[in-house]
Amino acid sequence: MRHYRSALPELLDTGATWGRALSQSRQGGKLYLVRDLRKEDENTLIGELVELQLPENFCLFQDAGLWCAVPPGFQDFEEDPIGWGKTQREAVRNLVASAEFRIRAAREGWNKNPAQEDFTVLDKSAERPYQPDTAKSEQ
Repeated sequence: MRHYRSALPELLDTGATWGRALSQSRQGGKLYLVRDLRKEDENTLIGELVELQLPENFCLFQDAGLWCAVPPGFQDFEEDPIGWGKTQREAVRNLVASAEFRIRAAREGWNKNPAQEDFTVLDKSAERPYQPDTAKSEQ
């Protein structure tokens, strides 16, 4: 398990919420998650930074003990519609029920009422350890 102290401050400066995933990729299809985030002391956060490759369709993944449902092309928790829930079904229901999702679905041509079966479920096997050199070479 790799822990990245130096990467966390710059990611956390983006306004991400504690205990939630951090999404900072504008290249599409990549999501950065901080696993096991904890405060080591007053000025230091420790966590395992992982990269998750997202499919081009609807998908579900688990973070901080909750399920997250996201639409195709998801890039950012701040800008894209999402649905959180204790179960996969609840996360999908919360995504589909949001006004933001309905507006974007009409604009993007997404299925406006996807069923849970329409979502690709991503588990820990889809995660890769964050590699700082890889991220820099992509910019």
